[in-house]
Amino acid sequence: DWSSDVCSSDLGNCTSGNADVRHYFTANMVFNTPKFANRTLNMLAGGWQIAPILQLKSGNFLTITSGTDRALTTASGQTANQVLGDVYATDKGKPCANVSPCVNYLNKAAFQIPALGTYGTMRYGTVQGPGLIQLNTAISRTFNVGEKRTLQLRGEAFNVPNHLNPLIPAANLNVNSALFGLATADQSGIAGQVGGVTSGDYRVIQLALKLVF
Repeated sequence: DWSSDVCSSDLGNCTSGNADVRHYFTANMVFNTPKFANRTLNMLAGGWQIAPILQLKSGNFLTITSGTDRALTTASGQTANQVLGDVYATDKGKPCANVSPCVNYLNKAAFQIPALGTYGTMRYGTVQGPGLIQLNTAISRTFNVGEKRTLQLRGEAFNVPNHLNPLIPAANLNVNSALFGLATADQSGIAGQVGGVTSGDYRVIQLALKLVF
């Protein structure tokens, strides 16, 4: 298969298994609220544990495809031709005019379908997609219930500020697509935060109550 080894066969960046993420920063923090002298204030605000997680990730590398068998070989994954040095839209990151929800990202004029009987000149994984900024957090407090029992209240939130992390679906990397280069999905939340190529969730909040006896 002409496209079986995207990490080496065409000397492009590795796109297999989301392996080529150049920058990934994660900060795990834990804060404990103090005990307060005021009894009412201490009852409401004392003894809580807050654990935020900040994730910053550079974008995965994308492969621009021709969408059809231009080489007439039935080989899958045939790439397009790049005809402009700058492949990004001039209004990158701004809302699309006629599609919602949608964010502009790539410039379609920067790519062309190869001539019939030829392969595209682009290598695999040469266009870097959108990165990710995500803040998750957990807050919990343990209450004593009698001498040997405790009750823990815990809340967790993924993508706390509901920040948009654009994702360009694979179908929108086909030069023939009417939605080419448009980020019509979001990679936030639980599913998107690791891979960066899978549509995830927006803000997700979950609550739990645990009794230990």
